[in-house]
Amino acid sequence: MKLDIVERLLKAKKLKKATCETNGDTHHWMLEEPNGPITLGICKKCLSKKEFKNNQNTSAWTTRAERGL
Repeated sequence: MKLDIVERLLKAKKLKKATCETNGDTHHWMLEEPNGPITLGICKKCLSKKEFKNNQNTSAWTTRAERGL
């Protein structure tokens, strides 16, 4: 996510010290464009940051051939 977006959010929200967890609220994540295995997310409400794993187009399911059956 570009820094200018974060700065605008900080000014608009006048950054509160409490997070969504301490307020009993839920996060509203805004995610940057996927570029690699990790995407940065920033909460629209409390501006907390979190890294999200991107899908690697893999499946938890395996075929019989992949299991050697």
